[in-house]
Amino acid sequence: MPRAEVLYYCLLHDSGELFAGDIPFGVKVQIPGLKEAMDKAEAIGRHQLELKLPELTKEERIQAKICDYLEMHETGEHQMNLGNKYAEAVMLDTMYAAQNLAKESCMSEHVNAWLAGRASGRHVR
Repeated sequence: MPRAEVLYYCLLHDSGELFAGDIPFGVKVQIPGLKEAMDKAEAIGRHQLELKLPELTKEERIQAKICDYLEMHETGEHQMNLGNKYAEAVMLDTMYAAQNLAKESCMSEHVNAWLAGRASGRHVR
């Protein structure tokens, strides 16, 4: 079970998007400087909401980001099941992002097993 600070972070890390907006997945990587600008804008938004995110270890930050990618992957999967053929790119991009980031942590085996379970129709928990 993660520390309470990690759960708090996961619940509130996107709160700054109420102020800054939500940039589509992958765009921050494609446009130089956009990620840094959006990070600043989101920090301003959290400050206006009087929210302070807890400090996480590097491993906790990686694990939280992996969870964020996997949640986006599930959203893409849901959209595909509804007939949205354009969601396939989201599913693939988030799958590769989660797998690549997992290589930097102890999560690689878990992420690959979870994704394999999704692909086979049996959900791994």
